[in-house]
Amino acid sequence: SLNTFLTDKTPGKKTNIVAHSMGGLVARYCFEKVTGCAGKIGKIVTAGTPHQGLIEAYQLWEGGQFDADPALKFMEEIMLHATNLPYLTNKDIVQNRIPGVKDLLPTFDYILGKPYSSLSSQAKNQVLESLQPFGENFVSQTTPLSGNSQDTYSGFTTIGLSSLDKALGLWKDGKPDIFSTAMGDGTVLKSSAEITGSSLNKNYALEHQDYLRTTQSLTDITATLGLTPTSIVTGSDTVNSVLAFIIHSPATIS
Repeated sequence: SLNTFLTDKTPGKKTNIVAHSMGGLVARYCFEKVTGCAGKIGKIVTAGTPHQGLIEAYQLWEGGQFDADPALKFMEEIMLHATNLPYLTNKDIVQNRIPGVKDLLPTFDYILGKPYSSLSSQAKNQVLESLQPFGENFVSQTTPLSGNSQDTYSGFTTIGLSSLDKALGLWKDGKPDIFSTAMGDGTVLKSSAEITGSSLNKNYALEHQDYLRTTQSLTDITATLGLTPTSIVTGSDTVNSVLAFIIHSPATIS
């Protein structure tokens, strides 16, 4: 879809791309795997992109387990209820309706005591595997932004499954127990968001959602793209409270 967009919207020209989080994987896949795409792309900025995956994807993919943040949890619950499909568990809904979650699974040894190579195919990320190692042209054209101040999940130990877990088919590769952390942006590890060996890596003391709304990172992004803005506007979207209604149609709300 990205390749088609670049073909239709900017024919004969190269487009610079600023991509946050999973958007960076979309740009990378297009650049590396889709015929003709690389020639349409100039500079790339990946902001908090999990080039080696992120731990939370495993929780969603194998257990249907949601983020602890109340606002995100409500949005995820609403999304799942809106599917109106007869799946037994949240895990089934995720795997059948949101297959992109699998493309975010880590490719490093994230289950402690269990090497990545020994995991089932369900817990492996074949998409990111196919993108390793980084292509030389992608590396030279890409500026990766990462976080360096937030405790971020880097792996976990596992515990035995309950009878209910087994009956529901959850946690095929192990149920998370104790999490370890390392430097990152609170969602994506610094080591995952960086490109190994690149001289263009930049890191900041910020959280995952803040790359495109803080002065330092926006200043670096505009400089990377050769832009000289007269001013940079920043801001935040703090959620103080949430009231959510989960209903099934038909319904009339007044």
